[in-house]
Amino acid sequence: MSVIVMNVILLLIGINVCAWVILEVKQKANTHSSTPYKYRGYEKSLEAVYPNFTVEQIDRVCKDTRRLHMQYEPFLQHREAPFKSEFVNVDKRGFRITKDQAEFPPDSKHVNVFVFGGSTAFGYGVVDGDTIASGLQDYLRRTRGIQVNVYNFGRAHYASTQEKLLFEQLVLAGQIPNIAVFIDGLNEFVHYDGNLAFTNVLQKFFESGDIPPERKILLRLPISKLLIPDRAYRLSLWEDLPNPNQGVENGPTERNLSKALDRYLANKGRIEKLAKEFGVKTLFVWQPVPVYNYDMTHHLFVRYDYEGSYPQVKAGYTIAAKRLKDGGLSGNFFWAADMQANSKEPLYVSAFHYSPKMSADIAQSIGAQLVDRMAISRP
Repeated sequence: MSVIVMNVILLLIGINVCAWVILEVKQKANTHSSTPYKYRGYEKSLEAVYPNFTVEQIDRVCKDTRRLHMQYEPFLQHREAPFKSEFVNVDKRGFRITKDQAEFPPDSKHVNVFVFGGSTAFGYGVVDGDTIASGLQDYLRRTRGIQVNVYNFGRAHYASTQEKLLFEQLVLAGQIPNIAVFIDGLNEFVHYDGNLAFTNVLQKFFESGDIPPERKILLRLPISKLLIPDRAYRLSLWEDLPNPNQGVENGPTERNLSKALDRYLANKGRIEKLAKEFGVKTLFVWQPVPVYNYDMTHHLFVRYDYEGSYPQVKAGYTIAAKRLKDGGLSGNFFWAADMQANSKEPLYVSAFHYSPKMSADIAQSIGAQLVDRMAISRP
C-alpha cells in the first residue's frame, strides 16, 4: 500500500513539474500584445537601447528588473521590497539607490532633492546609475558645483495620491528635503478611477476568507493553472468582483479622464501647501509617454496593444495638453511630454519605461528647470 501511495505522490509531483515547465515556456513566448515586457533576458534588438552594455549586462539588467517584488506598506498599500543585485538595489527605507548614494536621513548641510513618481521614476529596466534621479544628481552637482544629494522615491504604480501621502509621511518624520520633484502623467490615467493599484487584489483577498485553504492550494498548483483557463481559475479561486474600469459609467470617458486630471491638480495643491509649511520647493513634471507625440516607427515595442490595454493614456494626454493650452497647468509645473517629438531613435526599454538615454535627457531637462526656477545654493 505504501508503495502505491509513494508512486501516486511521485506521479503528481512529475505532472506538476511538467505543467510548470509548459507554463514557463508559454510565458517566455509572450509577445508585445500580451505584456509590456517582451524580453525576459537578452534580445538582439535591445542593443539599440543599451548601446554601452555587453550581452551579459543586458541579460542581467532585464532579469534583475523582473526579480523585483512588492511588499505591504501601511497607508500607501505597497512599495518595492528591499533588493540587492549587481544593477538594481532598493534600500530597506523605501528608496532606490542612486549613483554615489548619500546617507539617509539627509544631511541638512547639503542640498537634498526627493524624486517621486511611478515605475518610470524608479527606473524599471535601467541600472541604478542610469535612473532619472541619478542623472539629475549628476547634472546638479556639475552645474552648481555643490553637494546635491538626490533620493529616488519612485515606486511602481504610484500616482499623485500615493506620492502626496508618501511626501507627507517623510516630512512629518523629519526627513525634509530642500526640493521635491514629482514626475507624473502616465499613472494618473492608468489608474484613472482613483483606486490604488492593488485595490482589487486586496478586495478579492478579503472576499476569499470563506474559501477552504485546501481548495486554494489545489487551484494554485501548476497543473490547475495549465488546465483551467485564466478567467475560470480566477472565478473559482476568488468570488468574481466587477472591474471598476469596465462599463460605460466607470469607463475611460472624456469626463472620467478629466476628473482624473482634476484629482491630480487637487493633490498637487495639497502637496504645495504642505511643502510651503516645511520650506520645501517643488516642481511638478508631466512625463513623456510613447503614445503621445513620439514617432512610434522607432519604438521597439510598437506592436504592444496600447489601444487594447491602456487607451486612456493617449486620450488623457490629449485632454491634459488642452488644459495646458488653456492655462490650467502653470506655475511650478513643467510640461515635458513633448520633449521626444523630434526624436528618431528608440527611447524605451519596454512598452512604457525609459532607456538610459531617455532617462538622462529627462534628468537634464528637469535639472535645467530647477536651475532656472530656483536659487540652488548651499543651505
